[in-house]
Amino acid sequence: MTKLKMPFLYFLSFALSLLPALIFFIVNSEKYVMAVPDRVKLTFGGIIICILLIMKVSHALRVSNGITFFGLVFILSYLFEPIIEDIMIFSFLAIVGELLSLAVRAIIRSEREKMIASKTAAEVKELLKNN
Repeated sequence: MTKLKMPFLYFLSFALSLLPALIFFIVNSEKYVMAVPDRVKLTFGGIIICILLIMKVSHALRVSNGITFFGLVFILSYLFEPIIEDIMIFSFLAIVGELLSLAVRAIIRSEREKMIASKTAAEVKELLKNN
């Protein structure tokens, strides 16, 4: 059970980051997807956002310079052009998702500390047993 707990918590953190904005998008999808090109652009934008969220959750996301950041903003602005009108709503929902994810990351941090303490205790116990 404990081996599955950490991956589940990471997945939950990722899902909660995405869920509020995704629900809003699905509810209003007929407004955003008027033609096939809109659907293709939003699909690619969604894939990029998912990759970025996975990288963020796994602590692999590092935006080191302005060119990378503004290039990413430009590409996402182009891909999300159909939803630009509601960007305030989506950014608010992204904040809600981040707050939910933050709660799960606190649990992840606590579980990781418990795992480290348990391994350390087992090693100390083994050392005392051998001496």
